[in-house]
Amino acid sequence: MRFSFGIIGCGKIAGEYNISNKFNTDHFTHAGAFSKYFDPIICLDKNILKARSFKNKWNFNKYSNKLSSLKKYTLDILIVATDTGSHYKILLEILKLKIKPKIVVCEKPLTNNYSLCKRIINLYKKKNIKLITNYQRRWDLKNLVIKKKIIKNSFFGQFRSGYCCYSKGALNTSSHLIDLFLLFFGDLKIIKFNAKYFSDYLSYDKTKPFALKTKDNKIIYFLPTHYNENKNVEIKLFFAKKILETEDACISWSTRDYVSKNILKYEKSKIKNLLSFNAPSVLNLAKIIYDYLNKNKYINFAKYNLYDIKIHQLLSKI
Repeated sequence: MRFSFGIIGCGKIAGEYNISNKFNTDHFTHAGAFSKYFDPIICLDKNILKARSFKNKWNFNKYSNKLSSLKKYTLDILIVATDTGSHYKILLEILKLKIKPKIVVCEKPLTNNYSLCKRIINLYKKKNIKLITNYQRRWDLKNLVIKKKIIKNSFFGQFRSGYCCYSKGALNTSSHLIDLFLLFFGDLKIIKFNAKYFSDYLSYDKTKPFALKTKDNKIIYFLPTHYNENKNVEIKLFFAKKILETEDACISWSTRDYVSKNILKYEKSKIKNLLSFNAPSVLNLAKIIYDYLNKNKYINFAKYNLYDIKIHQLLSKI
């Protein structure tokens, strides 16, 4: 059975990434991923020329630069892929539609702050519209495999500590990583540092040093870097048996055995890929939603909404 979808915002994540490998495009963009399972009906952007170009590229039936155009259509899925500052207003406008979508997929982060996040989630719950945020690493199949290995505690061993380097703002970038660590380790608390911070993306979204503390008091440090100096998110997690690391924002992970003798033996330590894929998977999210609508798979929307609230709550403390 086919369902329909529309997109608000025709930028990079929606379907305009300039990626030569089509596999990447299908996995990484909303239009590429959702077109595999849903019929593209309408795309909207405040720039009408951009909307028209997007419509032609991804074979949407219609395009528009006005949210009011949505009143004419019955959509199963509506994707909000605009800049973060516009999310709250657009999500409110969707609630005013006479024929409402079954599921709204919003780009991360859901809103600009904790209070707006809580409010919009409560409003959607009252209107019985399912709302889910596209934290891509949450849906990435390899990260789900890693989660299982961490829980079993036999492959990696007990978690010891970790760190990550990030840029482009705590809200814009580290929210992704907080969501990932919620997936890996469950409940988290935040540790604030009285240290210098800077803006390298949006003026209101500072790139700050802070740390997360797991429920068994293990620490993950967040180290701020300037985007023009380090464009890739790096993560290194230390477990009792192995080191788990990525240097390409979780597109691929590798494991490394500890060096037990001499630093000169370092080159002999075992390094291997752990389920390397080409991109974090929006395609998997599209399939999960398709299976849900066909009643083949359950989605705990309430749990993911609580994740959104938790992320904003943590970020509000730094």
